[in-house]
Amino acid sequence: MHVSGTWPSLVEALGQRSTKPAVLVGKTSSHSGVNAHGCADCDSVDWTTRALAAARPHFLRIVGSGSLGIATPSLSAYLGALACDVTTGGVAWVSSSNAMTNGVLGAHARGLGFSRIVALGDEADVDSGDILDFLASDPSTRAILLAIEGIKSARKFMSAARAAARNKPVLVLRTGRNDRFDRLYGAAFRRAGLVRADALDDL
Repeated sequence: MHVSGTWPSLVEALGQRSTKPAVLVGKTSSHSGVNAHGCADCDSVDWTTRALAAARPHFLRIVGSGSLGIATPSLSAYLGALACDVTTGGVAWVSSSNAMTNGVLGAHARGLGFSRIVALGDEADVDSGDILDFLASDPSTRAILLAIEGIKSARKFMSAARAAARNKPVLVLRTGRNDRFDRLYGAAFRRAGLVRADALDDL
């Protein structure tokens, strides 16, 4: 792909067309040579930061980078690289882990249907707090399954989590939980009214 087709220029083009969200599926290369955008000798450029700067004047929000994608099965809308189509239902899945998202999508074979699927990726812009805020008032979502490693904005997350938990069940699994902050996360989840699961099978 020519440099004119890199993330910032594509985001700029979308913004000019009044597009409101964009999903950055891949990640930029960190080694020398030709990077993920086909651009030689530009591996030192922070393409995510440039894409965010291009989005800002248009109030365009970005999911990713490194996102597997997002989906609304009831509309047959699959944006990104999700592994399969899934059954429509009332459960929303939100995670920063692509591997876990692909694994959970297999649950449709056991009769679990999804209202929304959001693979957050690196959360450079849109994060779990933003998605919880949306899902809190989403009439197609009856319950929320959330799998996260960390929280980008604690105040925003807590406000959105409380609002969501008042309206519907919110179950949360914290991945990579073997650190000194895990008890703090556990206390925050309880305070917000989230139900914590200890493993993916429990969730």
